[in-house]
Amino acid sequence: MAFHLEYALTREDIEAARRLHSAGQPALWRKIMAWVIMVLFLFIFLAWAGMVVRMYLKTGHWAEGAAILWITPIVFIYFLWQNRRAAKKVRPKAHIDFSETGFRFTEGGSHTITPWTSFGTFHEGGEVFVLGSKDKRLIWVVPKRAFTDEPAMAFFRNQAIQATMPDKAPVVAEGVILTLAPGEKGVRLVLEWTYGDYLARLFTSWRTKGIYLGLVFFVLVVGGVAALNPSPRAAVPIWQVMLIMITLMIIIFTLIWLVTAIPQWRQQKRQAPRTEAILTAEGVHFDARENRGFTAWAEYRFYYENRWGFFLWGKSSHHWIMIPKRVFGSQEDMQQCREWFQARLNYSCWFRY
Repeated sequence: MAFHLEYALTREDIEAARRLHSAGQPALWRKIMAWVIMVLFLFIFLAWAGMVVRMYLKTGHWAEGAAILWITPIVFIYFLWQNRRAAKKVRPKAHIDFSETGFRFTEGGSHTITPWTSFGTFHEGGEVFVLGSKDKRLIWVVPKRAFTDEPAMAFFRNQAIQATMPDKAPVVAEGVILTLAPGEKGVRLVLEWTYGDYLARLFTSWRTKGIYLGLVFFVLVVGGVAALNPSPRAAVPIWQVMLIMITLMIIIFTLIWLVTAIPQWRQQKRQAPRTEAILTAEGVHFDARENRGFTAWAEYRFYYENRWGFFLWGKSSHHWIMIPKRVFGSQEDMQQCREWFQARLNYSCWFRY
């Protein structure tokens, strides 16, 4: 027995799914801590603003660090604008074929085959079904309006409940040996991240570089304000102070990332299992522990290459992949993949994931 669904998620579907999924998570303390941090940050900012304004009214000069008063609202407005922009994006239509064994999710030129045993949680609301993966990284949202009749909805509900019963013995999905069509050329790889690969992705991302640039910019702004009102009793020139501050902040943040990256990498390694893949001229065939499928190169838009690997990404945060150069068996295989990337994708250095 097999069924086919077609639907496009709306903002209301996503909000309903978030409420359902969060209701089943015993992590209330995380929300409390988030609110505590936000209130503490707001209190510190208001206290700092009050002190700076008071000193200006008293002396007629802006104190050092007054630029924070203007930078912080600008940054807040920028992130708020980015969130609203992401929420208004029109989501593409999804196609799902499901049966007793699992379902096939198709979007654009990509498809993923997921068995029911890959899911660990199931929630049903008034308008949507929400399935959560066992590693708690991903959720699948299926609106009830997508079902054509009640038997199809009942079948989907029963399969999801059976797969996510707490007393059900875990079943490991059987692996599939990836094969190609006769005459099709491909490069077979085994993708499994090491700590070095995680650091390579971290320091390649422009999010990390942006934090470094933000620190430098902050020091330059503070130093510039201080240079406008130099102290006659200063023992060290302002440019030396700025150079020392920039050097120390870069060293400190680098050490923090090196240390905090260890537990994050271990979690990433547990959540992203060993994946066998075959790269072809049309896309990548993959077989992970609980998912297998095909992703066309059309789902990606850009690629970037450095000394550590290839980075491919698309419009959304779900469509990105890192291929370490160490996994290639030969230089010929690496050159072949490079030619496919050059023919299908646009080169860009603005990798941000």
